[in-house]
Amino acid sequence: TGKEITITDMQDNISQCQEILSLFLPLDEVIIARIVGVIVRTQSDDKSVHSKLLADLCGNNTSEDLSQMTEWDADTLIYATKQLAPELNWATIMENLDHEGFYIPNEAAFYFLMSVYKHASQGHFPVRAICGSIWKNAEGQISLLKYAVSAPPEVFTFAHSGRQLAYVDVVNDHKVQIEHANHAWLCLDLLEVLCQLAERDHESSVRSILEHPLKYCPEVLLLGMAHINIASNHLQQEVSSAVIPILLQNADASGMIVHLWHVNPNILLRGLVDAMSTDPENMSRFLAACQEIKILSPILDRIPYPLGVRLAALASCKGLIDLEKWLSSNLNAYKDAFYEECIKFLKEVHLAAQVVTSNHFCSPNALRTIYLETSSTFLKVLQSHSGLVSSPHLSVEMDKLHVTYMGINSRFKSSGSADLSSSDYYSEDIEAEANLYFHQLFSGQVTNDTMIRMLAHLKASTEKRLITYKNPFQ
Repeated sequence: TGKEITITDMQDNISQCQEILSLFLPLDEVIIARIVGVIVRTQSDDKSVHSKLLADLCGNNTSEDLSQMTEWDADTLIYATKQLAPELNWATIMENLDHEGFYIPNEAAFYFLMSVYKHASQGHFPVRAICGSIWKNAEGQISLLKYAVSAPPEVFTFAHSGRQLAYVDVVNDHKVQIEHANHAWLCLDLLEVLCQLAERDHESSVRSILEHPLKYCPEVLLLGMAHINIASNHLQQEVSSAVIPILLQNADASGMIVHLWHVNPNILLRGLVDAMSTDPENMSRFLAACQEIKILSPILDRIPYPLGVRLAALASCKGLIDLEKWLSSNLNAYKDAFYEECIKFLKEVHLAAQVVTSNHFCSPNALRTIYLETSSTFLKVLQSHSGLVSSPHLSVEMDKLHVTYMGINSRFKSSGSADLSSSDYYSEDIEAEANLYFHQLFSGQVTNDTMIRMLAHLKASTEKRLITYKNPFQ
């Protein structure tokens, strides 16, 4: 037709609205979805956007005079539409909002869209329309989700979605009631679609949506994320890394930890690795929780070696595991790989101890002291399992470590004691250690080659106590 169409024409009255809608007969769900999309965008002040959308929808039958544009009246639109096409399925219309140009520019636009659906249908807005899958127009989908998650339940709710996170007693916080009035962060379909959007180059927009739950209900968000299983899920990992350190600060964390362990152990392990790597004190907090829920052993079996040996050392000092047995089991199973990690651990511990003993202003922290106390056990077990090692390099490193350990031990033991510089001075602890090495040699715990290499290192040492240490072997 040659009739010019303005947005004002469509809202003047029902008859005019029907006349304009009749230009698009036969009306179907796709056409109405596009019309609704244009109306929603009129809530924005960008008139260039309005002109383009109208041109896309109406072709040449548009007017450039948009000066009288005002807010659409939902009642008029719905009444006129139902008169022309009473059989339309409005849930299907909402599912067809995924088209080029659809976008929610502000809260007013979102409220208008909800008002349209409320007047058209007696049911709840179909959550599957926005959370069932990734839209082709992902930006439009994100713009809709942005306002849906924060809407009051009388405007929009996720409560009737197909997959809901069941309320669990491990989250005993009044904020659960306040922050989840519309059930957004209990909706697993929402969380899954957000994870998928984040994997498709929309990380920034999705992170913005998650700022509120991360601040006000992080535990619930983490529980929900634990139920999401997709091939690659960086968002899930980000949430676990952010929330688990917070969780470990909570004295009642054990319930949440055991729940996460049963639902998705991987999300717990990833979060624990990050938490313990960034703040070693989190290791003590986690160990305290493990004492309640009896999952220390499987945790030790699954976390990476660097954290495993440290957690095992700490646990042994608290009497939670037999360190010798645990080390032996892992050395028998993983041989060189685990042996090398233990050596790295001991090097780190000994280096830290050397810094402390050489600097009177540097105080050892509790964890380093515990690690140092377990060094002798590590050395003993590593020596007794040296036959499992195939790499000559590891054997040499082990011998060097032994000499280093003796030097550090001497500085601790001789602090404030008599002068050990005299060549004919033999302290009881030196003689005891010498006897120990002879015992290990004759009992087969230390090979002849290992003992020879160790004595060679002792001979080359300039450490006062180690010079003294050589005499018992002469």
